[in-house]
Amino acid sequence: MGFEWRVSGQSLDSLNRNATIPMLKGSVLYFRSVRLEHNSAQVTCEAKNALGSIQASARLEVYPDESSKPRLRL
Repeated sequence: MGFEWRVSGQSLDSLNRNATIPMLKGSVLYFRSVRLEHNSAQVTCEAKNALGSIQASARLEVYPDESSKPRLRL
């Protein structure tokens, strides 16, 4: 069985900032860094074996890091 990950239509191979983690019965996509501009990106996983293939997609939601906001001290 093989897995292929795509983010906004681009193969994960071309997006070297991310990594897949193979598992006994699957695969996990790990994002090393995400920015607000990645919000709403479509993430797709396609699984293939001798009987065929199937895919599932989801939208990535990115929220701002509240701890990184500048603070004003008076």
